[in-house]
Amino acid sequence: MEIPQYWVKAESSCKNGDGKEWKASGWGWSDSSEAEAQKRAEERASRVAHALAHGKELKGWYLYSDRPIREMIVERHPFGVITRTGYGSKVLNCPSCMFVDVDCPPPPSGLGAFFGRLFGGAVEDPGAAALSRLETFQQKNQQYSFRIYKTKNGFRYLVSSGEFNPESEEVARIMDALGADPLYAKLCRAQKCFRARVSPKPWRCGLTSPSSRFPFASSEERERFRVWEKDYDSAAVACSTAKYLKSIGSKQADSLGAIIELHDSLCRANGESPLA
Repeated sequence: MEIPQYWVKAESSCKNGDGKEWKASGWGWSDSSEAEAQKRAEERASRVAHALAHGKELKGWYLYSDRPIREMIVERHPFGVITRTGYGSKVLNCPSCMFVDVDCPPPPSGLGAFFGRLFGGAVEDPGAAALSRLETFQQKNQQYSFRIYKTKNGFRYLVSSGEFNPESEEVARIMDALGADPLYAKLCRAQKCFRARVSPKPWRCGLTSPSSRFPFASSEERERFRVWEKDYDSAAVACSTAKYLKSIGSKQADSLGAIIELHDSLCRANGESPLA
């Protein structure tokens, strides 16, 4: 699982053959020390500046696989880490508890749906189709069990029958078979962990995202964030992030009990609060 504790930003410059100076910045990270993060940041900034000065392509530098996620570590647990995203929500990161995020567009409405029903056409509910896909998969692969949660724009499945390697081909096959969001699947593989958002998106509970992002450039930025965090935590208690619907399959690994309990508590999965 790649969630470094230390992040440092560095700048560098390089001149091309015509004497034109090109400047670049880069982030460095480390789970050991700030000094190691600083060294990596300087090396990355230098490489980017040199590439720009000499007309080299930077393709691939800003993909998920280019670097770990730059998020603040909020809590550490034996089974994972809770971080805060750049836009402010908390995320549970687990190296072996498999979460599958499935996005579903809203059911058809308006004239298209009306005429479809009028002339006897089937108007498919994307949510019902997603759950049918899951149930069909589980019936054919009964070694897997799932806890099903409703999210704001789709579903979250927690594979409760065992632990998994996010880099494995088995996980890739399951994600694909269940219609997981492709970017989510790619992120889990690249970061070597499964991710589940466990607090609301700020704009869904009446707030904006924080004006400053980790790592904070100054004490003033940190203080602004702390003020925002207090308001956010107060607003978030009125919302759910994922609501438990049901389980399918008969197996639940004992090793996942604490993760499930924490996930459900943080998401307010069994309450009546609106999804956000």
